[in-house]
Amino acid sequence: CGPCPAGYTDQNGDGTFCIEVNECDLGTDNCDANATCTNTPGAFTCACDAGYSGNGVTCTRVLVQSVTRLFRDFAGSNSSRPIPAGIDLSKVVPFATASARTKDDYEDSLVDVWIDSGSRNCLFGRGSGSDSVNVAVELVEFADADVQSGAFTLPAGSATVTVPLAVAVDPTTTFVVFSHQVKVTSTRAPEVSLTAVLSANSLTFRRTDPAAANLEGHWFTVSAPNHVGVHHGELTIPANSSACVTNSIPATSLTESFVLHSTRLNAVPTSDPVVHHVQCDLTSATTVECCRGAVSTGSTPVVQYQVVSVSGATVARGRTLLSSLSDTMTLTPAVDLPWSTAHLSTLGTVGATAAKAPLDDAEECAGFTLVSLIDATTLGLERGRNPPQPTEPWWKVVTWPH
Repeated sequence: CGPCPAGYTDQNGDGTFCIEVNECDLGTDNCDANATCTNTPGAFTCACDAGYSGNGVTCTRVLVQSVTRLFRDFAGSNSSRPIPAGIDLSKVVPFATASARTKDDYEDSLVDVWIDSGSRNCLFGRGSGSDSVNVAVELVEFADADVQSGAFTLPAGSATVTVPLAVAVDPTTTFVVFSHQVKVTSTRAPEVSLTAVLSANSLTFRRTDPAAANLEGHWFTVSAPNHVGVHHGELTIPANSSACVTNSIPATSLTESFVLHSTRLNAVPTSDPVVHHVQCDLTSATTVECCRGAVSTGSTPVVQYQVVSVSGATVARGRTLLSSLSDTMTLTPAVDLPWSTAHLSTLGTVGATAAKAPLDDAEECAGFTLVSLIDATTLGLERGRNPPQPTEPWWKVVTWPH
C-alpha cells in the first residue's frame, strides 16, 4: 500500500489504515476568527460568518447586514407594517419615498417613518389629510456601524430645535436620515420645510420662520468610520429663477458616492407652494449640483447636503422626466438584489422632487414621487396626480457592500 493521502493519518505506518483528520476540531485549520470551519473528507472549508465578507481565511466586517422592502398604501393619519424576525432593530434605518393622491394640501404628503422596537413594526404617520398615500420603505440593517435614533418636535412659533446625541459622533464619518409630519394643518407649505445640521454632539432642525405649523418627526444617524466618509455642505439657490447651483467638494468616487439633502426657504412667499422642491446630485467627482424646477417670486432655498461615500458600494443614478402617473426605467447592468436600495436624492421631505414647471396650489402634491425597485433590472416611479406639468425625479440606486 502507498502512503495515506493528505488529510489523513497513517494509523499503522504502512498505509493500510488511514484515519481522516478533522482539522476544525484540532484547531489546525487556517480559518479567520470570524469564520466557520467545516470538515470535509481529507480537507476543510472556511466560510465567513454572517456580517463578514471574504474568502473565509480573511474576513472583514461588512457595512450592511440586510435590506428589507416594505410597501404601505394608507389613508388617514397612521399605519404600520410588521418587520420580519431576525433583524436587529437597533441597527435599522428606513429609507422612504412617497406619492400622495391629494390635490389640496402639500403637507398631506409629508410622511414620517420610524421603528417601534416594542411591537417590531415600521410605523407611518402624517399629521393631516385623509387622501390615500403610497409609501415605499427600504429598511437597511447596518452591521459595522453605530446607529442612533430619536424623535424631535418643532412647536408652532419655533424656527429651530436642537436634539442632543447620546453618543458623540464624527461628522466626517456620519450621515443623517430624517422624516417628519405636520401636526397642525398649514396653508403655507414652505413653513414645513426643514434642514438638519449635524455636529459632534447634536442635531439642529431649522425651518423658514416661527410658523403656525407644529412639526414632529424621527431621525437616524449612521456612523461607520471603517466604511463611510461624509462631506457636509450648504448652498443657496437664487430668488426669481429656476437656476441650478453648484458647489465644489473634496474629490470623491462617483460610483461609490451619493447625495442626501434637506431644504428650507429663507422667506415665506405668498404664492409659491412648490418652489422649494429641490433635487441634488453629483455631476462630477468634485461637484455637487442642486436645482429646482419651479420659478420663485422671491424665495431663496437654503440646501444642506451630505455627500456620502461608501467604500465598496455601487451607485447608479439618473434623472427621469415624468409626465404621466407612472413610468419605469431599465437598469443596466442589473443590480444585486436584495442588497440594493432605490430612493430620491432627498432627505427630510419624503419624496419631494423638482417640478419642471410652476404648479398651482391645487396640484402642488404632484411633485412627490415614489421610487422603488420592481426587480433587478426595473426601477419604478409613481406620482400621486398627473397635472399638465411634468416633474423630474432625480433617483439613485445604491448597492450596499455586503
